[in-house]
Amino acid sequence: MPEQPLTLSAQTPRRSNPPHPSPPGRAWRAGLRTLLLAVLFAAVAMPMIFASVLRGRGAYDQVNYHEKVVRTFAEQLPRPDLRDYLSATTPGYHLVIATLTRAALGSNLHAGESTPDPSANPARARQRIPMQLAGLTFTVTWLILLSAWLTNRLRASTHTAPSAQLLAIAALLPLAFSPYVLQSGVWLLPDNAGWLMVTAVLLLALGRPSSARLVLMGLYVLLAVWMRQIHLWSAGIVWAAGWLAATLPNNPGNDTRALLDWRDLIPAHLGKLIGRLALAILATLPALATLAWFYKLWGYHLIPPTFKEWYAQGQYQLGTPAFTLTLLGIYSAFFMGTLWPSLARAWQHHRAALALAGALGIALALLGPTSANYHAGRFGAIWSVVARTPALGDRSLLITLGSIVGCIALAGWLAGIPRRERWIMLAALAGFIASQTFNQQIWQRYHDPFVLLWLALAATLTNAGNPTNSSPRLIRLQIIGPITLALLLATWTTLAIAQSPPAIDQGWRIGAIQKAPSSRAPTPTPNAHPDPP
Repeated sequence: MPEQPLTLSAQTPRRSNPPHPSPPGRAWRAGLRTLLLAVLFAAVAMPMIFASVLRGRGAYDQVNYHEKVVRTFAEQLPRPDLRDYLSATTPGYHLVIATLTRAALGSNLHAGESTPDPSANPARARQRIPMQLAGLTFTVTWLILLSAWLTNRLRASTHTAPSAQLLAIAALLPLAFSPYVLQSGVWLLPDNAGWLMVTAVLLLALGRPSSARLVLMGLYVLLAVWMRQIHLWSAGIVWAAGWLAATLPNNPGNDTRALLDWRDLIPAHLGKLIGRLALAILATLPALATLAWFYKLWGYHLIPPTFKEWYAQGQYQLGTPAFTLTLLGIYSAFFMGTLWPSLARAWQHHRAALALAGALGIALALLGPTSANYHAGRFGAIWSVVARTPALGDRSLLITLGSIVGCIALAGWLAGIPRRERWIMLAALAGFIASQTFNQQIWQRYHDPFVLLWLALAATLTNAGNPTNSSPRLIRLQIIGPITLALLLATWTTLAIAQSPPAIDQGWRIGAIQKAPSSRAPTPTPNAHPDPP
């Protein structure tokens, strides 16, 4: 018998019994549990900050780049020089930290500069603590926002409050303890600040569409661009939300129609589509104008002039889609408690889509080089494994397999997500992959946070959209799987930091920084941290 269509949606949650208002004490405890993940993260990060731990890539980038930018901007306030500085990113994060640093410490931030290694100077280390604590607030805010949204989304469906909060925390644990997220929370790196703004855009897009939401999303795109210019891609989420506001104003839930039914994108009234899409585009114009302003300010480049060697214009990595899908496939294995029922649903109703997904995975794997290559910008954690596996025609067989698995996993996830949210999640993933394709490096630290964020949201939307996923056995799997992944990532993070040499100030300055991988000697020096700031 064909499966009956599910009518569950974010706007019309389906419950067997109407919810009862929670007593004040229970609501208070629920609020505290929402803060649990952020408190846990802070409990790990703050001892490292107060102990002045300076090991690993994040610490290296802090002492050689981002901390210097913060100190310089704090001294230059209220007129910081944005024409060139020691970061390849837009300066929003540094300006926020510099403003708080100036208020807390004043403008005299040159302690220990005359010593051989300023990063080890005790006075400088004391000044660094409030800077890092200010940076930590971005990550803590990000985790609180996600914990609250995921919990509320699950509670609005068929899950009881305790299981909803446990599922939300479990789904976010891998993200919180990814080495790339933890390092950006401990040390002065702008990554998590950018992801906070992108997450705000995505969560608004997944909610009930409205004109006010589109305008607010445009504001967060602007803030995301100020944190990292590459996050202009999030404007595409706003445009997708504007389009769907005219074609799918109410989430129709999950049914057995085509996995991606193009009728979902056809508006009943063309005028409404034009109006909503025009508003979405207008909302993102400030972000576009901001990046255009920086482009001109930086001498018609998308990065400050000091980093022109790192990011030559017109270069791209066509292996990015396969790499991203490989990560999606690997990490999806730990979310199988949620994904498996969706894959079964896809096998029952969308077998042709699964076959096409596998074929697409092969095509994307053949699109561009995916073999490990230091000088081509393909090196790092996962690339060290790829380097030990066969490659044919500069295409890694491991990445090819990962691309196929990732595409099939993606089809499974989409099969479990209600239709409107399905299009939003697909648009977000496609926009992210497109933006990274125009990056000169395929580094896991650029991809991991978004892939883990996407999976946490996909798992939540799938659970909320499918009441059969709330059985006790499945809930146990949905908690154990992500926790296992989080433990593995936390172990990796710990070993990576412990085994790294102390981060030393190399004396880089504007116009004189470490060489890009493409221009280095064949064998990198032991103390060279290849990731750019």
